[in-house]
Amino acid sequence: QLCILYLGNNKLCSLPFELRLLKNLKTLWIESNCLQCLPEVVCELSLLKTLHAGSNALRSLPTQLRRLQELRTIWLSGNLLADFPSVLLDMPFLEVIDVDRNSIRFFPSLAHLPGLKLVIYDHNPCRNAPKVAKGVRRVGRWSEESPEPRKRSGAVIEISLEEKPSPPPAIKPEPE
Repeated sequence: QLCILYLGNNKLCSLPFELRLLKNLKTLWIESNCLQCLPEVVCELSLLKTLHAGSNALRSLPTQLRRLQELRTIWLSGNLLADFPSVLLDMPFLEVIDVDRNSIRFFPSLAHLPGLKLVIYDHNPCRNAPKVAKGVRRVGRWSEESPEPRKRSGAVIEISLEEKPSPPPAIKPEPE
C-alpha cells in the first residue's frame, strides 16, 4: 500500500530489485545518493507520478523510463547530464522537467510536449533555451523573466527595467 518512499541521502549506489513490488508507489525520492545510472527497477513502477533523482551522478536515463505513463514530474537537478535525456522527448504526459545544475550544452525543442507546464534548466552551459509551447514556464538563461532576479544576502530581489532601486537608508552611529 506504500505510496511515498524517501530514500534520499543514503549513499545508495543501486536499488533493490524488490522495489518493483511496490505497485502503489506514486512518489520516489532517491536524491543525494551515489547513483551513476537510474536503476531499471524504477521503470517498473507503473503508477509513479513524481521522481526526485537530483544530486546523484546520473549521466543518462534508460529508454525504459518512457513506460512510466503516469509520470508527471521528474527532478534531475545536480547530476552529470551532458545531453538532455532524449527519453524525455518521448514522454508527452510530463508536466515538470527539472534539469538544473547539469552540463547540458544544447536543448532540443520541447514544444511538442502537450502536458509540459514548467521546465527548469538554469545553471547549464547551454547555448540556447529550450523551445516550449505557449503557456509553458521556463526558468533559466534566456527565459521570459528578464532581467533575472538577483540575490543579495540570501534574499531574492526583483528589479524591473522601469524602476531604479533606492539607496539604503543611512545608518546613524550609536552614541557611546
